[in-house]
Amino acid sequence: MSRTVSATITLSLDGYAADPGGDMSWLVESAVHEQSASGFAGFCAGIDTVSRTLEEATWQHSRVVRDLETTVRELRAGPGRGVLVSDSVSVIRALLTTELLDELRITHVPAILGAGLRLFDGPLPASTWTLESVATIPTGATVTHHRRR
Repeated sequence: MSRTVSATITLSLDGYAADPGGDMSWLVESAVHEQSASGFAGFCAGIDTVSRTLEEATWQHSRVVRDLETTVRELRAGPGRGVLVSDSVSVIRALLTTELLDELRITHVPAILGAGLRLFDGPLPASTWTLESVATIPTGATVTHHRRR
């Protein structure tokens, strides 16, 4: 059985992950809320985390990757609980493009940015997903969990 490749990202209501200047302060209230933090910590326990921007990964179950597709295929085939990408538009888009993403958790924060960095900006291969769950946290943000069919 192959490992599940999951991604989590926080978006504004109008679909932006950051404003035009890269600012993400609009999501802090929801990200640090106790319900969000404890849920994320439980979700991440024992999962390998990948990054393309760090120079070195110094925490357990993390690695810096240069060839994303090869690394994710190797991780997926190996032993372990899962592989996680957190809040990286470029990595999530690359995994969607190569059809390597199995699950996507999106936290929609009740804010409208009007412009900035979008997750779904440009062509992607067609795919279908099921909605596994929806939760609302006290800040008004909603968390949806989708699984590729």
